[in-house]
Amino acid sequence: MKKILVVLLILSVAWGVFAQEGQWSLSGKAEIGALINFDPDPKNEMQDEVSLIYGRGYWRNYDQYGAIEGQVTLGYKRDAINVGLIFSTEGYINGSATAAGENYRFQVTSDLNQLIFPNDVSGATAQSTYPTTFRGGAGRGDFGRVLNRLWGEYKMLNQVVTLEVAYRSRDVEYWVSDKTGAYIDDVVAASGGSPNKIYNPGNYNVHNLWRGNDAYNPPRTFTHYDRGNYILGNLKFTGLDLGLVIPNVFPTDYTARANPWDWATPGGNNGVKFVDDALKQSIFGAKFVMSPIEIAAQLRLDDYGIYFGGKFFAGPVTAGLSFMGEMTDADNDGKTTKAGASVAYNAGQFGAGLGGWYRSSGTSDTKDNYIGIEPNFFFNVIPTHLRFKLDAGFYFLTFKRPDGDTSNDGNVWAVQPQLFWNFKGTGAGEYYSGLNTGMILRYRIVSNAVNKLDVTFKFDI
Repeated sequence: MKKILVVLLILSVAWGVFAQEGQWSLSGKAEIGALINFDPDPKNEMQDEVSLIYGRGYWRNYDQYGAIEGQVTLGYKRDAINVGLIFSTEGYINGSATAAGENYRFQVTSDLNQLIFPNDVSGATAQSTYPTTFRGGAGRGDFGRVLNRLWGEYKMLNQVVTLEVAYRSRDVEYWVSDKTGAYIDDVVAASGGSPNKIYNPGNYNVHNLWRGNDAYNPPRTFTHYDRGNYILGNLKFTGLDLGLVIPNVFPTDYTARANPWDWATPGGNNGVKFVDDALKQSIFGAKFVMSPIEIAAQLRLDDYGIYFGGKFFAGPVTAGLSFMGEMTDADNDGKTTKAGASVAYNAGQFGAGLGGWYRSSGTSDTKDNYIGIEPNFFFNVIPTHLRFKLDAGFYFLTFKRPDGDTSNDGNVWAVQPQLFWNFKGTGAGEYYSGLNTGMILRYRIVSNAVNKLDVTFKFDI
């Protein structure tokens, strides 16, 4: 009893000290959604089907993340230090800390379940497959201790030079502009590389036909990292950035056994080949900005991968052009190239855009070709509350095969209208912009394969 009283006394004194010298914050959010599938078996064209309803979060409808969930976040800020705890109904407690000095900053975030509850049954069970000390991932408590982020950077020579080291990086992308022609995680890559799976209803990822217009999942270039492992240097002048990133320089068993989508680093504690796996994978980057234009470029040494993108700004109009490809003669293994262009108009009250791209992958004998045309439109029906948005996609698929087989050739069309209602009336917006408490109604139809309606309710404090 005395020990408990002593502990409580220490905590009360500590709380008083922190309260005087820092600032506490408390917030929370919840998301609940449902989806009605009017065509559960698209291949069945002979018999009537019974519609099904599922509990889903907004993103889980068409991607692998975003369950029904509630969170409470506790934060503390003192000078340049921010500390936070997230308590989630998904079963994890996530801790984070960031600090920023005059010319440096760093961040660490980690799942705390295994630290707080070392005998947790679900964590112990999962460890038989994913050892606690090695597991990487998205912060799910049932997989034990998880290191989400650990990175830092220095600013030198009056902030002209930036040196960043990342063992588990932030979600970031360097030296980039228009990405209509980017192909990492685009609609084709998300479908597992098979064009016909673009409209396969059995896979979450392949439904996401508008990744280019998705604030969370646009196509990626060579320099996109999310929990990546690298060292980066950048020179910043007026309107010009020049840099180099070398990946896989901090390999350990922990990063090697992370999920593939969490930037698993090859080699583990045994190391990786310094030249082949690190230096040859380096990427040079540059970005130039001088109104009304911006231009960005990347060069990956290993396969002479090239990205080039640019934008032109003229008031509410933005035009973009980009190209991405592998320039080596990789006829045996195949290579990918993609080129695209876009134009967007945003007047605040309403906006519209059009993107088009051509993507080719494979060898001279076996090649997959894709053409995508993606228009979009939004209108703030009630500027304080309600936005209407319409996305559409038209995809033309052709395949070159040694035997001349063209049976997989085809066309795919898709339409998706949405309504976003901001309950607080703080401005019409979408999932990430101005809609923390409100409702989203979405309907998606894709050729003869997807016919679904979903509704999502969001709350925050």
